[in-house]
Amino acid sequence: LWPEAYKRVIQDGNSEEDILHHMLVCYLFNFRELDSRAWPDGKAVKIMDLDGLRLGHINTAGFKFITSIANVLAIMFPQRMHQCIFINAPSFWNIAWSVMKNVVPEKVRSQMQVFNRGSRDKAREALLEYLDECELDVLFPEPQLENPYETRLLEYILA
Repeated sequence: LWPEAYKRVIQDGNSEEDILHHMLVCYLFNFRELDSRAWPDGKAVKIMDLDGLRLGHINTAGFKFITSIANVLAIMFPQRMHQCIFINAPSFWNIAWSVMKNVVPEKVRSQMQVFNRGSRDKAREALLEYLDECELDVLFPEPQLENPYETRLLEYILA
């Protein structure tokens, strides 16, 4: 899904700079409005759903761009990530991670949790440390016509 979404966003006339700007605004909103506490109290939990990720996606422009965004965010917002929880990791993840982990600093690795498709219960347990039961639509999506966080983000952008 990632490469296809990236292609659609670019085909719609958005540049990588536009995408990066959007991501930065979202992070600024998070750290100014949702959790404005200073570090070390104010931290973020990033949840990445890897459902649909295939080995062939790793060599695409979209995946490389996502990696570069992660690097920019790490520079601009150091020490703000408390945990990064990957859910629905594909079967090749362990092999790919064994190669990639050597370039990821130990501190960052210690903040990561990875759950494959077969460990939904463990993923749910880990997510419940940070989310309320009603917020678990990450694992069990239900259509939402109106999301209060998106409404607040729009108000923040328009202010």
